[in-house]
Amino acid sequence: ERELRLALARQAAPQQRLEILLSRILAAEAKLCNRMALYPEALAVAREAILLAAATEEAGAETEGYLQAALALRYQGDFPTALESAAQALMLARQHAMHAVEGESLVTLGTVSLYQGDYEEARSHLDGALTVYRATRQRREEARALNGLGVLRLYQGQYSEARIHYEQSLEAYREIGDRHGEGQELNNLGAVAHHLGEFEEARRYYEQALLVREQLAEYQGVGLTSGNLGLLAHHMGDNDAAMTYCRAALRIAQERGDKDSEAFALLGMAQAQLGRGDIEDAIRSASQALDLRESLEQTNQALEARAWLIRAELLSPTGRPDVRGVLDILDALHDNNLVGIIDPFSVYWTCYQALMAADHERAQHALTEGYALLRARADRIRGSAMRHIYFHSWPARRQITEAYMGTSGE
Repeated sequence: ERELRLALARQAAPQQRLEILLSRILAAEAKLCNRMALYPEALAVAREAILLAAATEEAGAETEGYLQAALALRYQGDFPTALESAAQALMLARQHAMHAVEGESLVTLGTVSLYQGDYEEARSHLDGALTVYRATRQRREEARALNGLGVLRLYQGQYSEARIHYEQSLEAYREIGDRHGEGQELNNLGAVAHHLGEFEEARRYYEQALLVREQLAEYQGVGLTSGNLGLLAHHMGDNDAAMTYCRAALRIAQERGDKDSEAFALLGMAQAQLGRGDIEDAIRSASQALDLRESLEQTNQALEARAWLIRAELLSPTGRPDVRGVLDILDALHDNNLVGIIDPFSVYWTCYQALMAADHERAQHALTEGYALLRARADRIRGSAMRHIYFHSWPARRQITEAYMGTSGE
């Protein structure tokens, strides 16, 4: 009987080795698809790798499969499922001492936790990744963790800290000759300058990032930076240029199946369309962005899209203030960490405008809350001149400041 089992095992061995090899190939293919921003394909291949690797007890391919699935899900905006997949990758990586995958799983968990609004969990994961990478002297991955910490600080309105993390990450990427990372950090430094109201500096960074990403044919990055340039052009008053950039971003997002970036581009278009007075077009764009955010279960991003839709509808010839919708937004904003909301002040300003139009008692409350958030973020900025720019650079910030000063007597 023992000899029979050995004979059967010898017969099965070649097939098992073939399946192990195939699982590794599939995991590598999923990684390549993610790098090419082919996220639906990456997810499908990663799941094949997981099933085959689990059946053959090939821990390396199974772990890599879960990680690549998490990345594909993250880029498609399915954050809850991405968290589950990244957590599974982390568990397997620690069981098998796979330090590179451990670090990348922590970065993914940190990034997705950030998008889900859990700042403390995000910081814990990203700090953990940084510790792993520094201990194992992985300079490229260290740069990725620093980037994640920069994103976290940016969402928290801690602009100086975000800039430091991004600059450190850019230095590391340039040191090792990683142009993909360089393009990413140039884009992110542009975002910091953009938020601070340093529009010319933001444009320089964005244009440098766009050039690098175009040279690398990094289409997902090209789309993201194009969307950022569109929003910047809108803030600088050039809504025709904003539409050109946002249309380019939308086309790339739709071609790549990137629904998160598609919603971002659509909302940028809605703002530019409002700036041009194309109210009906703005309503359609904002409505499509809202549908995408809700389908992705991105609660905060959906709040922002809903606010822009309410504003567009309010400006239409037959527009009436959506009081119930505005009150729902204000209730949701209460004690909200605002993660994922690019311009929370536009949300507050829309609420204030709609409630004023309805002569509602909570109008002043919306204005006061919006100004309190604006003041809290401005107080973190050094220098009175820079704080003044922050208050007055983006349209909604300026409108909130002027309205609040006019009603409070400050």
